[in-house]
Amino acid sequence: MAGPGFRLPACRTCQARQLYRRRVHAVPVSEIPTLAIGNKMYSSWSMRPWLVLKHFGLPFQEVEILLRRPGTQELVAKYIPSGLVPAFVSGDISAWESLAIIQTVSELHPDAPIWPKDPAARALARSVAA
Repeated sequence: MAGPGFRLPACRTCQARQLYRRRVHAVPVSEIPTLAIGNKMYSSWSMRPWLVLKHFGLPFQEVEILLRRPGTQELVAKYIPSGLVPAFVSGDISAWESLAIIQTVSELHPDAPIWPKDPAARALARSVAA
C-alpha cells in the first residue's frame, strides 16, 4: 500500500493526454461539432464518443435525443440520414456508429493522442474497443 502523497509514474500516453486536455480550444460557435446521442444511461454506444470528446476536452455541442418516442426518427434525421445515434456532424463531415465517430474525431484532431501511435498497440486498442 502506498503512503500519502505517493503517485505512480504516468505512462507516456497518459502524460500526452493530460497535456492535450490543458490546451484551450477556441472554436467559433458556428464551427462547433455536434454529437447527437441517446440517453447515456441506456445507450453505451452513445456514451463512447461522448467520453472521448470529454476526456480530451474537445469542443462539441451535445444533443440528447430521447429514444423510442414519437418523432425520434425525424429528430435524428435532422443530424444524420441514417436515423441512428450516436451521430457526429462537423461542417460537411458526418459519421454515425461510435467507433467511426471516434476515428473521425482522431483524424480531425491528429494532435490528440486518441489512438496509440505504435501500430501493434493501435490494432490492439481498436480490437478491444470494437
